Amino acid sequence: MDIPDEDKVHRTIFRPFMQGADGMLNRGVFMFQERNGVRKESLIWDRYVTTPNAIHELGIKKETDARADGKEQTYTGYISAIAKAIKQISVNGHGFILIHEPEEGQHHIGIRFNPDIPDNKDRHLRNELKTLLIECFSSLVARP
Repeated sequence: MDIPDEDKVHRTIFRPFMQGADGMLNRGVFMFQERNGVRKESLIWDRYVTTPNAIHELGIKKETDARADGKEQTYTGYISAIAKAIKQISVNGHGFILIHEPEEGQHHIGIRFNPDIPDNKDRHLRNELKTLLIECFSSLVARP
């Protein structure tokens, strides 16, 4: 299913790897590390998770699951963007694609480089795209 341009997407934020102690977001918000042959990050589609409390519940659940696996991370809130703003990012013919991935939860959207940029290629381009991506998002909606 295509993600309509006008729909909102959200990214849950965790300290310490996405946000510093000073509250500022950092490059860890979008790492695009390769897992199982795919370089992607996860977003929440507001078509299926429609309230701030529901988004916070997903973030808190992810924190709880991570801590059960021995990972020290704290959910601090979420940021939001309009799908069209993300789809319009373009640098030297590269941008992003949004893919509905309901097998990871009906609300789940995968975001990927389009076309992909392997780790051993053009780190500057990847960083420029990630910076533009973060600029599409709102300020943090803090965890209650």
